[in-house]
Amino acid sequence: MPVISSAPRARRAGGAREIKARSLEFTRRELFAQTLATLKERLGFEPRDVDDVIAGCVSQVGEQGANVARNAVLAAGWPYEISAVSLNRFCASGLQAIHFGAMGVSSARWIS
Repeated sequence: MPVISSAPRARRAGGAREIKARSLEFTRRELFAQTLATLKERLGFEPRDVDDVIAGCVSQVGEQGANVARNAVLAAGWPYEISAVSLNRFCASGLQAIHFGAMGVSSARWIS
């Protein structure tokens, strides 16, 4: 039975100036790939068992404009067969991603 078992977040810095400085160290794709790696490490699953990656991403422009979720899946070294989607609901992007995942699970969309 499919489940949503964890929802890690990318690391954040303190104030706005620190966030801007730190965001220059990594691309958004790399930050999300690190988050996927943390999820795998925390739960001990095989990425090939993942059906879909759903990510909330505000302001999908520039480097975030090309489906950052899909690019992160590939950057994390996960199988290219895993589908991924990024969605933008501004301040509610993360919450909408959780809802989309819950809808998929409750509708038996991902039951093999």
